[in-house]
Parts: sequence; C-alpha cells; structure tokens
Amino acid sequence: MKTLIDNINALKKYLHPSRNQNFTLTTLQVLEAEERNGAQVRTIMRFFLSVLFLIGGLIGSSLRPSYLIVNLLFAFFVFGSAEVNRRVTKCDSLTTIRRASYVGVIFDYIVVVGYSIVYWWMVAPNEFIYVVKTPLLILLIIPVVYSIVEFRLSLIFFSTAIGLITVGCLFIAALFYNVKLGNDWPEHVLGDSFVPIVFLSTYPLVLFALGVVISYATIRSISMAQRIGTMEAQKNVLSRYFSPSVVSDLTKNPEQISTGKQQKVTVLFSDLRGFTALSEKMTAEQVVLFLTELRNLQTTAVFEFGGTIDKFIGDAIMAVFGMPNKSEIEGEDTLKAVQCAKRMIELLNHLNKERQNKGQPLLSVGIGIHTGEAIAGNIGNIDRMEYTVIGDTVNTASRIESLTKKLHKTIIVSQAVKNELDNIENNLKLETLPKVIVKGKEQPLQIYSIGLD
Repeated sequence: MKTLIDNINALKKYLHPSRNQNFTLTTLQVLEAEERNGAQVRTIMRFFLSVLFLIGGLIGSSLRPSYLIVNLLFAFFVFGSAEVNRRVTKCDSLTTIRRASYVGVIFDYIVVVGYSIVYWWMVAPNEFIYVVKTPLLILLIIPVVYSIVEFRLSLIFFSTAIGLITVGCLFIAALFYNVKLGNDWPEHVLGDSFVPIVFLSTYPLVLFALGVVISYATIRSISMAQRIGTMEAQKNVLSRYFSPSVVSDLTKNPEQISTGKQQKVTVLFSDLRGFTALSEKMTAEQVVLFLTELRNLQTTAVFEFGGTIDKFIGDAIMAVFGMPNKSEIEGEDTLKAVQCAKRMIELLNHLNKERQNKGQPLLSVGIGIHTGEAIAGNIGNIDRMEYTVIGDTVNTASRIESLTKKLHKTIIVSQAVKNELDNIENNLKLETLPKVIVKGKEQPLQIYSIGLD
C-alpha cells in the first residue's frame, strides 16, 4: 500500500510540474515553452488532417459523388478548428491554451465519431453495425497521439479517458440498435455479426496501451528536462565560485559540496587601494563598468590557478584554494594562491598601461594570504546557494591584507604560508618582515612579503 501511495505521489509531480518545488525555474520555463510549441504543432496537425479529408473526398468521389461533399464538410470543420486553435495559441495566457486543448480533444473525438456516423447514414442507415465495425474507428487514436506534443500528462490522461468513454458509448449504442451478436472472432471479422468481446478487447486495449506508452514517454521527457534544468542551475550557481573544470566535476558529484566540513585551505584577500577617492570622480555608470573590469581581471587570475571565488566585497575579492578538494601534493594549493596573487598584479599592470595611455590614474592593490583550518560548506539550496568558508583562517587573511598599505607592500603572507611553500619546489622570493600583532591574535604574527620579479 505504501509503495502505491509513493508511486501516486511521484506521478503528481509530473501532472503539475509548476507545483513541484523540485523543478527549477529554468525547467518550468522550458516545459511551458514546449507546451506552447506543442499547441502550435497540434494546430499544424489539424491543418494536415483537413487536407487528408480533402484527399479522401477526391478519391471517394469516383465511387460516389456525395463522398466529396461529406469530406469537404469535415475538412471545413477541421480547418476551422485549426484556425481557432491557431489564434488561441497566440494569446499570452497559458491557462487559456490549456483549456483550449481539452476542448480540442473533445472536438477531435466528435469529428472521428461523426465521420463514421455520417457514412453510416449514407451507406447503410439500417445497419448500425457499420459504425462499430468500420475501419474508420482507427482514427480514435488521433486525439491521443496529438496529446503527446504538449508534454502534459493531464492532457494525455484526458484524451485516453475520453477515448475509452467514446468506445463505451459506441458499444452501448450497438446494443441499443440491436445489432446481430456473434460469439467468435472469424464471425466478427468475416461475417455480419458483432462480437462484444472482440470489440472490447481491441479498441479499448489499443487506446489504453497507447495512453500508457505516451504517458511513459512524456514522464521520461519531463524527467530528463528536470535533470538537465537542475544541472544547468547548478552550473550557473557554481560558475560564480569555481573554475570551469571544477564546475564540471562538481555537477557530476554534487555531494562534494552538499555538507560542511573542516579542511585546510589557503585564503587570499585582495583590495583595491584608494577606491573611495577614485570612485568620487566617476559617475555611477563608470563605477559599475570599472568594477566589472576589475572583477573580470581578478576572476581570470583565480580560475587560472584553480581557485574558488568566495565573494566580492565592493572592490575587494576573497578567493580560496584547496576546496572543495585539496591537492594531493603538499603545499601546491598554497603555491597556486601565491601564483594567483602575482598573476593579479601582472594583469593589473597591463590594465595600468591602458589607463596611462588614456590619462587615467593608475591602480594598485594589496593582497594578503593565509593558510589554515576552516569550515567549508554550502549554505542554502541550489537556487540560493552560497558556498563559503568561515573560521579564524579567513579573519587572519583579511587582517594580513590590511597590513599591505601600512607596510607599503603588495603581497604579504603568513608564516603558515611560508611553511607550506617550503614543502614544494618554487622560485619565489620572500622578504621577512617584522612580527605584528593583529586583531584577534594574542601572539605576534610573523609575516613575509612576496617579491614581484
């Protein structure tokens, strides 16, 4: 019983995707767009069906001229329905389009059954058995087939249900008109008898099986759209923090960032000096463009060395190296952080050459780097995700960055960073600076300056 309830609940999310919180906004937008496109395709199918009626009338006119009139009449009705449907699909209201689709299903069944009944009146008005044995009833599958193009389970269920009800009504009508009943298959197929069990085991079975297959295909399609939409949403969010190569890995293994964990990381803070005074001479638009250019420069450097952008704070950036997965080589994450800092300065120098040629003031930054334990994790859900690190390591890195202006140095690192660098081959030049006391630390902190050449 529990399994049945679970299956029903699982089915509900596909019946009404817009009510399901597991579907991202992007997925819902895609599904709604496909609904609109499907309604337009359905219109094209109706136009095509009207052409088939015309062709059938032309062919049948050689047997009996009245066939042409009947087919022209039905072609007119179907064409008119298609034109009305075309106009409805142009409206903005998706609810109106959905309601029109339900009405269209009923109209399609009326056309199919009406087509058979009209020919019954023309060919054998006293033999209702013609209606329930005519090959034209195969057209009952058309409304069900139409419904697949709109990616709506409710419409497929509705089409299948109306089809089964239609078959049931034809069966009751056959009994009401006292058609000759038989009891075996050959008699039903070759003779003039109506065998109820044969009728009820063909058309209803075909309609039901077709409805099940189309429903399954639609569920698979919606499920695929959901997975793709979720993956794209993850990529869009993660791309704000991680380099493209890391994003690709994380979307395949999202559990890597699903929970918080304590790990060793290297934190880099970079801050633009004199930004307040600089921004006072700019318009709001110029400030935005300037910050965008600066952030693009910083992002390029961070992603080049496999770092993660934790956050932008005005003209400052906080980047982290060694998360979500630390390097297997001791000290490599720290080395990459320092190389990233030097790359930032290199890119800034190129930018300064352009600014100098334009007569604009030159830019300078201060960068502080510290290594230590921190808590790294994802806060929020996939639509509002913030992957960040917290802890004393972050605070210390920020304090070290604030020393760069006071000590007139561009890149300053902690003793912990130097210890990590000593474990890996590098050609960096470190200058020992006097110990300093920073806020939040009782003991003086040994710091070093990184040479830029």
